[in-house]
Amino acid sequence: MLTILVMDDEPAPRELFVEFLKAIFDDPVRILEASNPKEAHELLADVHTSDIGCIIADVQQRPFFKDWEFIDALLAKGEIPKAKIVAISALAQILDKEASTRGVVLLGKPLTFNEFQAAVRLACLWPNKPSA
Repeated sequence: MLTILVMDDEPAPRELFVEFLKAIFDDPVRILEASNPKEAHELLADVHTSDIGCIIADVQQRPFFKDWEFIDALLAKGEIPKAKIVAISALAQILDKEASTRGVVLLGKPLTFNEFQAAVRLACLWPNKPSA
């Protein structure tokens, strides 16, 4: 079953993203919710890499780089392609360099359902094989 992880420290946006995901997919999707990188790592430990559709992570700027450290750790393992990670931030213009150096998709808040849907569909359709 396709698994999607949603990580956001604020419950309201996290719940909204979950509702968006339920509206996007016709087939059943396993949605995992985490409020921080530690919870996200714990949840992903029980998921086979090939089942991960995408990871949606709210990211912030310094000194809150724990979100980017989480993304960097996922990329360093080489198990999850960078195209499967969708970073979302209210500071997208400031964080564009952080996202582009990692090759992940960055969406700015506020965002529309259509923007969210396009990014998630692209990420979930991306092959599970990491790019070189």
